[in-house]
Order: sequence, then structure tokens, then C-alpha cells
Amino acid sequence: MALETGGRPALDEQLARIQQNVDDPGAILGVAKDLLEAISKFVLEERSMLPDRKRDFDEVLHLALDQLRLLTALVDMNILGGKQVRAIYQSAKTTASTVNQLRNLQGSGHGRTLPTGVSRETGRYVIREAAHVAELVLGTHDRQMGR
Repeated sequence: MALETGGRPALDEQLARIQQNVDDPGAILGVAKDLLEAISKFVLEERSMLPDRKRDFDEVLHLALDQLRLLTALVDMNILGGKQVRAIYQSAKTTASTVNQLRNLQGSGHGRTLPTGVSRETGRYVIREAAHVAELVLGTHDRQMGR
């Protein structure tokens, strides 16, 4: 996986692509995975933390979440609601990783020659969940960067 990004305009382009493919579950899975990967790389690039070698999706996601302090191990369990925040962060990471896995099995990309077995409803659900993760990551990043 190439680690360079096109910055925020590239992310906006991917969001527009999602909006245009709401009835194509295979495309939605591909775009959802691409969006989450691009956001993770964007966070790392803006923090001058892009790795010097290629990394797989889960490694790039983990590095970005670590930079944002959105990893479960970094949650202060002494604060009220710490357990719940930890569960939410774990859910976000699991969602992103699972979107990647589902895309590899049922989505567009990798020269796939079989029709997807994912329904439109499931595809729409996946993209909404991916958008929630994207909002958490980008919102946290923007806040920490003073925007």
C-alpha cells in the first residue's frame, strides 16, 4: 500500500464517491475501506508520522489511532465512563478492520470477478458505520491540530 496521500481534497472526493454509489454494495465496501485507509494515512502524514515502509491496512489504522490516543489501552480507566469509552474505541477499531476484511471478501477491488453477496441494506449500514469511524478520527485529529 502506497503511503502518500492527496490530502483533504482526496478525502472529499472519496466521500462524494460514496454518495454516488449507495445502491452498489460492492462499490460501497471498496470505497468505505479506501476512505478509512486514506483518513488513517492523512492523519499520519499531517503529523509527519508516515512510516518509511509500506504497511497493511490494520497497521496504518493502529498507528493513526495511536497518534490520536484512540486506542483502548490509552483510555484512563479512572475517569467516570472510562470503561464505556474504551468499549467505543474498540468498536471503532473493530468496525474499520472488519470493513477492510469484508471488502477483501465481497467488495470491489483486487480484480474481483464474482458478484457481491452483500445486500444493499448491509452495504448502506457498513458505509454509515465507516462514516462514524471517519468522523471520530477526523474530528479528533482536527481538534488536536487546533482546527
